[in-house]
Amino acid sequence: MNWEIISFKNIKYLAFLIYFSGMYFGLPYAVQSISLFVLIAIIQLFTKGANKLNAINKILIIPIVFYLLHAISLFYSDNTADAKFDLQVKLSFLILPLLFALEKNENKIDFSKLIKAYIYISGLFSILLLILNIIVYFQTGSFNYYMKFSVFMHPSYMALYLAINVLFVSIESIKNKAINPIYIASLLLSLIVIYFSESKAGLISVFALIIFVLYKSLYVRYKKQTIMALGFIILGFSLLLVFNPRFKALSYSLSNYEETFAHPEKVKESTALRILVWDASIRIIKKNPVIGVGSGDIKDELIKIYKERNYKIPLELQINSHNQFLETTVGQGIIGLILLLSMLFIPLFVPLENKFLMQGFILIISINLLFESMFNTQAGVVFFAFIYSFVVSAKSKETT
Repeated sequence: MNWEIISFKNIKYLAFLIYFSGMYFGLPYAVQSISLFVLIAIIQLFTKGANKLNAINKILIIPIVFYLLHAISLFYSDNTADAKFDLQVKLSFLILPLLFALEKNENKIDFSKLIKAYIYISGLFSILLLILNIIVYFQTGSFNYYMKFSVFMHPSYMALYLAINVLFVSIESIKNKAINPIYIASLLLSLIVIYFSESKAGLISVFALIIFVLYKSLYVRYKKQTIMALGFIILGFSLLLVFNPRFKALSYSLSNYEETFAHPEKVKESTALRILVWDASIRIIKKNPVIGVGSGDIKDELIKIYKERNYKIPLELQINSHNQFLETTVGQGIIGLILLLSMLFIPLFVPLENKFLMQGFILIISINLLFESMFNTQAGVVFFAFIYSFVVSAKSKETT
């Protein structure tokens, strides 16, 4: 038997392939595949010996402390059942950073190999989703958007995953100084799917990412050309949004927020609903600024405000804060917010081997966290904890 084929490193790589394949479909086995990585990583710790934390891997202590703060908030939450469930959802903040921090260099999977797999899987998924929606078009005569387009999972998470694919393609193309047709096809397919998903966070994050990549990779050498390209991109994106109904609604809701508060019981548009739940979250924060209300009581406290303020739809749907920065501050107060911001931005100021990639990743994640409480679901927590931990601890070097 060829034992090299079934080595621990290859089993971990297989676990990540299973995760990448399943996460786009919202399948339970996607999260379970991470358990396979955890098992192998733990076995390697005992068979090879634990690696001492170095200066870079100490960054991974932040998400661990972030999780421990949520565990502490269990003790001052009245709703202990919800607090315990929240700890289960966020468990990846504890386990994945710890294992990646302790992982020895010889046990690590090549980061470029993993990125390549992600790009291929993202491209294949985009093709499948477009084919399914084209079939629907020929059957009904109309093309689907948003929830009807994203048939496998919530469009916000799908758009997030594909935005990261755009980042990976950009990084690999710049690093290798070559155009890979398959990579470019995967990038273009991802952009098309993100557009039809009508995820506001997805579209804004991709727009910001394109500007970021162009500036980082071309501005120093080609200033005039880069400025012209950025101008065309901004113009094109602006025109694109003019014809996008969800962005039209967003613009109307933001410019007429007084109407939202004057008649909250009539509000149905998603941005207007966010304005209401953001208002409710801020009201709770003002009453509990330092340590928050605890993980278990966030929903209960929000529901109280919804009832008091006659926020009909948020009350019916029991909507969360729809903003991770507010959600964390409601639950864990200013202390939690400081830890969240530290987790996101400290890696930008330390010498990482994949700093360009980390900057793009944090840019995308930060924009998405403004629109969704993404750490309330395993679809957001596992993905963030995995990519974050891998980028911080990856041994492959970039040229940019």
